[in-house]
Amino acid sequence: MAQNVTINGVDYNSVPSVKIPIKGSSPTSYAVFVDTSDADAVAGNILATKTAYVNGSKITGNIATKTSSDMTVSGKTVTAPAGYYASAQSKDVADGSVSVPATSITANPTITTSGGNITASVSASQSISPSVSAGYVSSGDAGTATVSGSASVSATSLDQYLLAGNIKNGVTIFGVQGTLALPSITQDSTTKVLTIS
Repeated sequence: MAQNVTINGVDYNSVPSVKIPIKGSSPTSYAVFVDTSDADAVAGNILATKTAYVNGSKITGNIATKTSSDMTVSGKTVTAPAGYYASAQSKDVADGSVSVPATSITANPTITTSGGNITASVSASQSISPSVSAGYVSSGDAGTATVSGSASVSATSLDQYLLAGNIKNGVTIFGVQGTLALPSITQDSTTKVLTIS
């Protein structure tokens, strides 16, 4: 901004600044007086310890300089307090992990017989809820849980059918050799009498 001023009785219009020789300087140095009436900075616009002149008054800035040590982490949230960061800053967030609780599945087989055939069936289900510990978990891991295990079916009810004494002699079923001797039936051709031995 410029001002209209009068120096030694002479009027000057639109003067932005005035240079006045400093007494005793050699070579000549000048004191420069600049019109600051249109400046609008406040302390909160200037870095701490730095100064400026606004509308003829000297002000000292109060914007604090910050570093990553001023930043805090709580869970997955990083908080950067207001202030000036001279360069890019970062703060590490602790790694999290996905865990699946130990679980067991108990299933009771259903055993049926039909026409000499034996059928065993097992149906079981288990709901598992993975948990995530505090910290950062990548998107690829957050929804993935690997569950492994084994199941064995013990169909003890089959024993009542697969006994050697219940299987015809000379026949093997599931590794069980039959020993059952079936009766012999004969008929006399004259009297038509049946004989079971």
